[in-house]
This record gives sequence, structure tokens and C-alpha cells, in this order.
Amino acid sequence: MNYPHTDRPTPSEHSQQSLGDRLRERRESLGLSLNQVAEKLRLRQQLIEQLEAGQLDLLGATVYVRGYLSSYLKLLGMPMMLVEQSIGSTVSSHEVVPPVLSAPVVRRTRFGLERLVRRTGHVFLTAAIVVPVIWLASYGQLPSRKAEITPLEVAVPAADVDASVTSLAAAATSAPNSPSTIPYRAESFPVMASLTPTLSSPVTELIDDGAPESADGFSAPELVLNVIDDSWVELRDTAGDVVDMGVFRAGSQHRYEIQPGFRLALGNASGVEVRLNGNVLDVTPYQRANVARFTLREDGIDKPAGG
Repeated sequence: MNYPHTDRPTPSEHSQQSLGDRLRERRESLGLSLNQVAEKLRLRQQLIEQLEAGQLDLLGATVYVRGYLSSYLKLLGMPMMLVEQSIGSTVSSHEVVPPVLSAPVVRRTRFGLERLVRRTGHVFLTAAIVVPVIWLASYGQLPSRKAEITPLEVAVPAADVDASVTSLAAAATSAPNSPSTIPYRAESFPVMASLTPTLSSPVTELIDDGAPESADGFSAPELVLNVIDDSWVELRDTAGDVVDMGVFRAGSQHRYEIQPGFRLALGNASGVEVRLNGNVLDVTPYQRANVARFTLREDGIDKPAGG
């Protein structure tokens, strides 16, 4: 549509007229009615009337006023610089422009803090789960292994115990070459002592009442060991077989009927008193580092026992 061109007013006239008057004069010079302008701008006619009356403070926020004026000035072919001039001089001073940029900044800061707290919580939660798992994997298996091994060390079938006791009894009764043969002392065999507790009771007094007498009517020499301090003792017959062996406890007394040629070894020689036929034997010459080894004869010590 071609609008008739009219002479523009002089600058002095513009300075004296308000923006609303200039808008109305320009519209009338173009032959446009308020209804036509409202239809072209798709605005209510009341808004056009308020613009031409200079009632910009009734139009709402500044952003809306700027939009209405820009569209109206563009339709009338007037310079856009009038928008800023009119808004700066007519908008009420109490109107506050809404902070457009401040809200996103606050929101980003809040979201960043929430994200940091969430990640920190994930780290602590992961540590609370992983650390106990690692600890159980490193140390938690040790008690279970002990629990698995302990029954194997303790559990012994009753049939095996009876068989062991029977075999020991048979070996003791069938030992050759000595009528005074006596079973091994329980202290020397802790495993057998735990399996056969009844064997340890008759060991404290080791006298063979049924030992044969010699041809001239005299009995065999009697060896008595009075234990003062705990000592390891080993007694072997003339054939080298063990008559008795073990750790003798302090305060105990042990008697044997021997034959010449029996060999005696004392691990703590100063802690054992040796008597043969009632006479105390001096074992000091046969001691080395408090260990004495010697061979017995009918009335005393024959000579030091080898190795």
C-alpha cells in the first residue's frame, strides 16, 4: 500500500510535540484509522489509543512498551530512535526492570553445589561398600581355614585308638632278651599319651615282681632314680633296646632291676640321684655340659658310654 507523503515537521516542532501526538499526526497523514492500525499490528485498539495518548506506564513492563512502540513506528515509517527517547522520558521511575541475568547465575551456583554434594555422597557410599569387601577378602578367610584344619588335627576314630593300644600292648609283652622289659614312658610320646591316658598311671612305679633270681639265689641289681629336677632319662639294656625313656618330673622315683651292661643317659645329671643296690653313685666324672652317659655294672659304674 502506498501512503501519501507529507512534509515532515521541523525539528523545533518535533521538540515541542510529544511522541503520542507525533504518532497520531503521522497516522492521520497516512489516512489510517485506529481500527486499521490495530488490525495491522494485531493489537487491541485500546493499546493504540494509549500509545498516542502518551500513557506508556499503563502498558505494562518496559519490554512490552518497547515492542509496541517499535511495531507502531515501523508501520508509520518513523525512526526507531524515538523508542528509547520516549521510554527514557515517560516510563515511571518506580518501575523496576526484572533481573534477567541474575536468576540463571543463582540457579547455576545452586545446581553446581548440589552436583558436588551428590558426587561426594557417591564417593563415600562407594568407599563404605568397597572397604569392607576388601577387608573380608584379605583377612576374613583366616578364621575359616583354622576352623577347617582344627577338626582334622583333633578328630581320631575310636577304632584307631583301640588298634594303637592293642599294638602297644602286644609289643610290650613280646619284647625279647630281658625279663624286666618295661613299656616306654608316656612323657616321651605326647601323642600316645593323649590317645591312651590309661598308660600313664602304672609308669610311676616300674618294678618287675616276677623277675627271675640268679642261680645262686640272689636277685638282680636294683637301680633307683630319685628325680630332684625335671630331667630327660634314657635306659637301654645290653642289646641296646630301650627299657625306659622320657622326661622324668621332679619329685618322682623310678626303680628298675637291671643286669650288668645296661646303659644310662641323664639329660640333667645334677637333678637326678642315682642309686644302685642302695648305694649312691657319683656321676660327676661322666658329665659333660650337665649330660651324663655311662654303663652300669653289678656294683657300680663300669665306664662312660659311647655316643
